[in-house]
Amino acid sequence: MFSKNIPLIDFIRILFNKSIVRYFFIGGINTMLSFLSFSVLYYIGFHYIIAAFLNLVIGVSISYYNHRRFTFKKNFDYLEKFVPICLVYFFLNSILLKISDDAGFNIYLAYLLILLPTSIINYFVLKLFVFKD
Repeated sequence: MFSKNIPLIDFIRILFNKSIVRYFFIGGINTMLSFLSFSVLYYIGFHYIIAAFLNLVIGVSISYYNHRRFTFKKNFDYLEKFVPICLVYFFLNSILLKISDDAGFNIYLAYLLILLPTSIINYFVLKLFVFKD
């Protein structure tokens, strides 16, 4: 895909034309914001489940807008498909956080480790079930 004949700026444009690259770029920003908001909420004293739920509310609005407009370049409203997916992830993450807490793991590290694989799975779920045409 990259050759000496393609200037770097054109290569970057071609690369960002791929939805998976845009997803991980936008998703990386969303994941950092998610981890930051969860960490702040947990640090100031919220139970990790409450922090995760409040983080869900914040994350749904940011993630939905960014993925709809930039990752999948859609103009239609997909919120009714997006929110249930987010709720499934919330319950899954809550169960994994509970297991991590019961096992004595650091909640910050556990949350970060939970975010990484769910982010990868989430791309395919969003592409195949939420933002499909």
